[in-house]
Amino acid sequence: PGPAQIVVSPPSRLQGLSPSYIQRITRTNKTGEKVAMVPTTGWEAQMALRHCEDEGVRRAMYVATMAEDRNKVAVLDELLKTRYDLAQLVGLPSYGHMFLGDKMVKNPETNQEEVQSEMAMLQKAKKVFTKDKNAQLQAWDRDFYVRTVSSRSSTMPHGDPISSYFSVGTTMDGLSRLFSHLYGIKFVPGAVTPGEVWHDDVRKLDVVDETDGLIGTIYCDFYGRAGKQLNAAHYTVRCSRRVDDDDEESDIAEGMTLREGIELAVADHGVKMRGKSGRYQLPLAVLSCGFTRPAGGKPALLSWVEVETLFHEMGHAMHSMIGRADYHNVAGTRCPIDFVEIPSILMEHFLADPSVLGLFATHFQTGAPLPAGLLMAHQANRSTFQAMELHSQ
Repeated sequence: PGPAQIVVSPPSRLQGLSPSYIQRITRTNKTGEKVAMVPTTGWEAQMALRHCEDEGVRRAMYVATMAEDRNKVAVLDELLKTRYDLAQLVGLPSYGHMFLGDKMVKNPETNQEEVQSEMAMLQKAKKVFTKDKNAQLQAWDRDFYVRTVSSRSSTMPHGDPISSYFSVGTTMDGLSRLFSHLYGIKFVPGAVTPGEVWHDDVRKLDVVDETDGLIGTIYCDFYGRAGKQLNAAHYTVRCSRRVDDDDEESDIAEGMTLREGIELAVADHGVKMRGKSGRYQLPLAVLSCGFTRPAGGKPALLSWVEVETLFHEMGHAMHSMIGRADYHNVAGTRCPIDFVEIPSILMEHFLADPSVLGLFATHFQTGAPLPAGLLMAHQANRSTFQAMELHSQ
């Protein structure tokens, strides 16, 4: 693994980053020299790669974050070789062709032309920025020049004031209204029992259908804290599946016994579902994010990217809530890895629709609706380098 920090001397080499942030990470070393200690993990590393104008600093950060573990590299090499051999065995040129054959993208070549076009755009941007016609694009340049080109091609106002129109509360209310229009379901805050949640931040939302009543529960753990993974994620605590035909006695193999104090029982005997035979257990899912907490008398405000992320992950959560299958291994999001993204990408498209934003996007102080010009600027900015973003994922 790489170092936990890189040392940048002098700190002025971090031009492009916030002056207050640079001041916060600046130290005086044993020789009296001012140096900046930049962490190589989390958002600090991402900030350096995206905003630092000094290519040497970006290179040092990239090398530190990508430091190899020789044992893991050996395993990866063997995995790649085995995958290639497997593809050859079935008459295909690569494992990529084999893996994507039954997916929507079909083959590895589909996205390559667009990726190459975007790479050429970044190459040109580097030559202009460095005033060097021979400059070559490097791996540590990608994030920096994606941000540079995107910001120049957009009319987006400085400072991202769009966050003022997206508090966590109003955004969740907007999602509930949207789902009411789409599916006839809404979110209802639920009471938690002692020991039910893992932190006081967690909020319980019951998902209620206008005809069937309660159809599932989502636990929302939205705010960052020490020791918590800050990447946004949806995961299933309990999937929906048919339970009325469970054979509890056969779950224990012949000759085996349960340990003392343990009982085998189905805690949830399920509910009837409209249009389905049998009874189904209700799904439980978690939405975990790393949003900044409310502070200074203001609610927690979300950037456009964070709102997109929340809509995306909520698409996965609703897939888990609405999906009904007899078997747990094919329930909800347990499906092909490209198809599983369709509900979440659909939610991102809803977010881009002004009629959807009109349901909830209002200024947290004045109540004014989101200006159309500000929305258009952000949409133009976000549409740049989509193929490269997909490729990196």
